[in-house]
Amino acid sequence: MTKITTGLATVGLATLALGVAAPAAATAAPSTSDRAAPAAGADQSPTAALAPPKIAFIQPQEIEPKLSVGGVAPGAEYVGIEVIDGSYKGMVGVFNGRFAVTLDAGDVGKTVIMKSYAPRAGSETVEFVVEPMYAEGENEAPPTPVIHAVSSYDDEYLVIEGTVTHRPDLFHKTDVWADGNGYVWDFAAENGAFSLKVPVARAGQIIKVTAYYGSHASETVEVELVPTERNTASDVHPLEVASPAAGDVLATPEATFAGSGIPNSQIVVTRDEKTNRASSTLCETRVTSQGDWSCTSPTLPAGSYDTVVTETPTWATAPKQTAGTAFSVADTAPDPGSETSDGPSTPILSSVTEGPDGRLTVRTIIHGAEHARIDVGEHSETRLRGQHGRFSFVVDGSMAGQTATITGLWRGSEGDSLDIDLTPIEAPAGSPLAAPLTHGVLEESNTFYVQGTTSYFADEYLVPTVIAQIDGEFVAATESTWNGAYILRLPASFAGQDVDLYTVRNDELSEATTITVGATEKNSAPETFPLEVTSIAEGETISTDTTSISGEGIPGSRITIATDLARAGEVCAADVLGEGTWTCELEAPLTTGQQTMTVTETPYWRTLAPLTSTRSFTVSDDSDDEDLTDLTVTSHTDGGRYSTGIATFAGRGTPDARLTAANQWGTPMGSTRVDEDG
Repeated sequence: MTKITTGLATVGLATLALGVAAPAAATAAPSTSDRAAPAAGADQSPTAALAPPKIAFIQPQEIEPKLSVGGVAPGAEYVGIEVIDGSYKGMVGVFNGRFAVTLDAGDVGKTVIMKSYAPRAGSETVEFVVEPMYAEGENEAPPTPVIHAVSSYDDEYLVIEGTVTHRPDLFHKTDVWADGNGYVWDFAAENGAFSLKVPVARAGQIIKVTAYYGSHASETVEVELVPTERNTASDVHPLEVASPAAGDVLATPEATFAGSGIPNSQIVVTRDEKTNRASSTLCETRVTSQGDWSCTSPTLPAGSYDTVVTETPTWATAPKQTAGTAFSVADTAPDPGSETSDGPSTPILSSVTEGPDGRLTVRTIIHGAEHARIDVGEHSETRLRGQHGRFSFVVDGSMAGQTATITGLWRGSEGDSLDIDLTPIEAPAGSPLAAPLTHGVLEESNTFYVQGTTSYFADEYLVPTVIAQIDGEFVAATESTWNGAYILRLPASFAGQDVDLYTVRNDELSEATTITVGATEKNSAPETFPLEVTSIAEGETISTDTTSISGEGIPGSRITIATDLARAGEVCAADVLGEGTWTCELEAPLTTGQQTMTVTETPYWRTLAPLTSTRSFTVSDDSDDEDLTDLTVTSHTDGGRYSTGIATFAGRGTPDARLTAANQWGTPMGSTRVDEDG
């Protein structure tokens, strides 16, 4: 083992390990260490990157013609230092991220090369010129301590509890002293909190509290040593969550939570333990000495989140604080409603809410859209889709009372827009949580796939999902759902076990449905939700003014409708909603005459074959010919030639009658109603 000289001088080992030992600068003698280190300049073949070392100060010693050099090297065990054509070349040990070395006064003006080392890791090489200096903050007094309480935990001591702001990346530690018939001191925690234990015999005295950084002292605070009624840290540092903001839709599964709170408090971000998909604790951290905090949860599944941030202060006398934020993680998987859709559906408004900061959160539902846009005057914003076609927008409170236009976007096309007033509107009450239905269990690739449905209202923003528990412990949750249909995966090891299934919304749970895990012969959804057409009725005669066809089916299914008179094939398509109903909006009037309609239902689960229903009806033109105005076309001439592109037809007709333009094959090209003036 090679013995090396660490070169710890003006700030010795004690300083590096503990900080200064008195309110004046320490003056320890040079120290040595038997700690093994690689030879200076040796190839360490690093496989990971370290932050490069930084110089905190270079200052002349008072007695000898030497220079004391101190620096910071986070994560390193050694720092290699070489003074080109100078007095030093070697490795110095790093303690608590700090290192120190002594150079000759004659090295002033010379270039130094430095590099940090750790096992199988190294930093970039940095250079500096030897000149007396202090890095930012190194030659400054710390801020004045803030006292939050005088507390009594036992019969021997009273504890002065407070915080002091400091930068944890400086060379020294900040320490806090209580002066009053004897010294009491404490190093401020890495994150700025301190506790000064003063003998109870000094109760009633005025205690002077001062923070020190090296030889620099803060302003002094006088404290009467009498127990206080409460700890006021939460008044000075209220817990706040800055991000994610309420209503945010995150484009990636990585969620970074950030805010402010009491320095050195423990921060834990959770979602409800019983209903979570993975873990109730999303991330945790500590509040820095600056009063801010952040932590990241890297892999959140798509969906809506209602999270709770809990702050536990370092002192028992300070109460816990809680705050929350609700946001969504965008669903990057294709929207099942967009795969067979002609475009986004008309937006459904769920709510408009005003936040504590005055901003308005607009929540809407748009099926078949990849993005959605909100336009308010000159303000325009486009957001990613949340799960189940949910979108949320956050606009400035100054826009309150204005009209906003919301439009769904899909592959470059725009759906019908919805105009709303930007005034607070409460979200409609959610559907009563009912125990989930199970229709079948498929076994494939050592996995059981539970196929079922759970109902909810079409305008609910927070879509219920399904979880599984065994003996009250969370074991699984739905990974894919659509309009009430779900698939829940269970490992093959659960075969034969009883599993309780619950419908959940945030921290609410329904009654349980208990199943014994095992494959079933078939999926029973068609018997539970038979395909029905509630309008048009069999044999009915309807007018050309009919605008929709409706019915019932399996939640999550896709409905397509065709007639034997529609040469273009489908006349409309729709989704079966969570409560088991569907409505198919006609893009153009049905062709007149007797015809047969075929309704095809394609269930959400690929293992269940499509279902069909047929019925016959007649479309009659029941208008009174005497009331009709002669139809004329003024925009185009029969036999005329026109350029390609969009054709706009115009003319005169019977007020309020519906006109349809069709091509030579009878396929509708467009439709409108005649204005009141004809």
